[in-house]
Amino acid sequence: MKKTLSINIAGFVFHIEEDAFATLDAYLKSIHAYFASFEGSKEIIADIESSIAEKFWNIRETEKTEAISQAHVDALIASLGTIADFKQVEEEEDKKEGYTAPTSEEGPKVFRRDITRKKLGGVAAGIARYFQIDPIWVRLVLLALLSASFPLFHLGNIVFWAYIILWAAIPGEVNPDDDKSYRKFYRDPEKKVIGGVMAGIAAYTGWDVGLLRVLAVLSVGLFGSGVVAYLVILIITPEAKTMKDKMEMTGEPITLENIENNIKKSIQPNETEENALTKVLLFPFRIAATVFGALKGPLNIIRWIVQIFVGIILLILGIAFIVALVGICLFGFTGIDQGQFVHMGPLPLYLIAKDLPIWAIPALVLAILPIFVSIAIAGVSLLANRKFYNKTYKIASTTMMIVGWVGLFAAAAFYGRNFQRSASYNQVKDIAVSDSTTYVLDIDKKDNETIWQMMLGEKVEELGFEFEDDEDNHDYNEERFNRANIEIEGYDGKTIQVIQYAKSQGLTRKEAESNAKKIKYNYLQKGKDLRFDTHFGLSDARFRAQRLKVKIMIPYGKSFSMTRDFAYYMDNVLEGGYFHEEGQDLFIGSLWTFSADKGLICLNRIPHTDEESKDEDFSDEKVGFTITKDLQNFTSIQGLNTESSQIKITRGDLPKITYKGNQALESSVHVENNVLIVDKIQPGIQVEIVVPELTKVELGGNASTEIEGFTSSTFDVVLRGFHSLTLKGGGEQLNAALFDSAELVAPDFAVEKAYVTLDKYAKMEVNASKYVQGKKYESSSFVNKASAGVSYKWNVIK
Repeated sequence: MKKTLSINIAGFVFHIEEDAFATLDAYLKSIHAYFASFEGSKEIIADIESSIAEKFWNIRETEKTEAISQAHVDALIASLGTIADFKQVEEEEDKKEGYTAPTSEEGPKVFRRDITRKKLGGVAAGIARYFQIDPIWVRLVLLALLSASFPLFHLGNIVFWAYIILWAAIPGEVNPDDDKSYRKFYRDPEKKVIGGVMAGIAAYTGWDVGLLRVLAVLSVGLFGSGVVAYLVILIITPEAKTMKDKMEMTGEPITLENIENNIKKSIQPNETEENALTKVLLFPFRIAATVFGALKGPLNIIRWIVQIFVGIILLILGIAFIVALVGICLFGFTGIDQGQFVHMGPLPLYLIAKDLPIWAIPALVLAILPIFVSIAIAGVSLLANRKFYNKTYKIASTTMMIVGWVGLFAAAAFYGRNFQRSASYNQVKDIAVSDSTTYVLDIDKKDNETIWQMMLGEKVEELGFEFEDDEDNHDYNEERFNRANIEIEGYDGKTIQVIQYAKSQGLTRKEAESNAKKIKYNYLQKGKDLRFDTHFGLSDARFRAQRLKVKIMIPYGKSFSMTRDFAYYMDNVLEGGYFHEEGQDLFIGSLWTFSADKGLICLNRIPHTDEESKDEDFSDEKVGFTITKDLQNFTSIQGLNTESSQIKITRGDLPKITYKGNQALESSVHVENNVLIVDKIQPGIQVEIVVPELTKVELGGNASTEIEGFTSSTFDVVLRGFHSLTLKGGGEQLNAALFDSAELVAPDFAVEKAYVTLDKYAKMEVNASKYVQGKKYESSSFVNKASAGVSYKWNVIK
């Protein structure tokens, strides 16, 4: 049994055997006595004690011993050297400036994990020791390679698993008496011009510092990249302040002899004189360094302000991330994509989460929780200006992250099996074509609730989802995974064909084909209207990368029309001029066909350019004839068969009608009981109607009409089909009834009261300042330009 004592070296408490303490105490006293006459003796002795404490710490951690023994002290003295060992050569000049650790001559190098300097297993430290470099460079390279570790089988994953294999397969080696002969990278404050970065690089590499400074100056011309790199290195690299740091910077073993030699060199430096070119190039930087030195006080204040600001931001972010993660765990991962809360592009997180293995959520927490906690701790550290990380936290957090990421990789591989094979399933349906019918292509715009019902294959109410009624949130064109891709194409045939190309994936080809067959898609034919769903549904709510392409094949030469919504939605690209939003919309009432050689052609529209105005739509240069007919007086207009035409109604002294077109006129009108009855307006015709007073219009078909300049106490509007009416003027009361997919645009028709009726797919925009009453569907669209002080009374139909 031996007596032990407790000692404090460089702030660390160690237990040491009594005889070992006597040897160590005598050794330290000789060091104190020898270096007492040197300038800065306190700093020198502090460096030596710090080195001794580090060696004792390594002994205690690696050998798991409670007390330092005599053998440990003897090994320490042998590695550092005694005063008597080098007094006889203390007058010799230093010959070890470019010191490099000698290569062992005992045999070839053997790669071992370095347990002494390990951060995580000692693999990176072992590689650094093998190549005689600073471990920080190896760790930076590994982190850069691991940054691409998310997709499977990428380089980062190879590095990750290689690190794990090396950790498990390569034995570790303890090097408590390592001479640290490799160099560490520090900034050199003694030879600095601005921050000592170039001098530090020169000390680390052995290159000429003058040449490095010239290259640094020239790098400023490379788009300022040299300045950015310099500032980054200046911020992240420590300065060699102590004798120990300076010896590590040059790769010299920390021994008493080397310490003395470095002290002598600092007193009598032997520096090479800079040449004239270097002095000229560095002159402005030396001036800048002088300025920065003078502004050191204010710059320190700014640094503290920035540090506190960044600390607060990091603390807030860390706490917010932790709270969000806790919330996800409490409310359930399978609920984060419910309703309108969270969308991750086209991926349905709710469906993906249903198929994930049970360990995926704990693995996610283990993988990212240490990151969030570290962010919060970093914020606290900046605010308190001290480090709050310790070795136990580093080991625990790193272990959690490794376990978490391994679990996530395993979960991804487990879930990825469901997408091994792909298969498709096609369906073709024919729609009989009538020569006398102009079919209108439209889309059935699904709101969020309906889209989710189709995606999940079950009632949304049963899942507890809630949806906002705001129609602006019903984005039928949103890139959800069950969005149908619709395309129109011409072909040499007799019927309109609707071809559905369904594709899906699965564990096997048979399962993938079965998943493709479970895709549900509908379209509705009602007279001449063909309405196609915007999204497809699933009979089995499992995400298997289902896709659906709907191709509508239209016979060559067959004319058809389509709504603006359909044109926006389909995959075919049209010129932007067809969607002109100012004045009369050219797209409303447009007529189209497919040609075998020209493709999709518009028969009755010329797209707008930026220089064209709406009045040019009625110019004589675009028509082949102009016919004007005087009419009897009337105050109402009825035209339910307007086809794809353009109508403009304005106020004038004498009632008349003007036709413009480039084909034989087949339209006819007459006045009956003070009503102008438009029997028919053929496609492609432009019509201008002038009348002194107008109180009512009843219009239908696919035409686009503009009424301007009328003011009356009451104005009645009835619209049917796909008719679009733009109304400008004013009055006291507006009575409007819109059926089918009609549209009324009247923000510039100011009234006090509006009584409205809206069908399921109708749209209306008015400007009623006092009162709005009416009936509408949830799916219909109503906007009132006047917002303040308006009273509403609605009967809403679901």
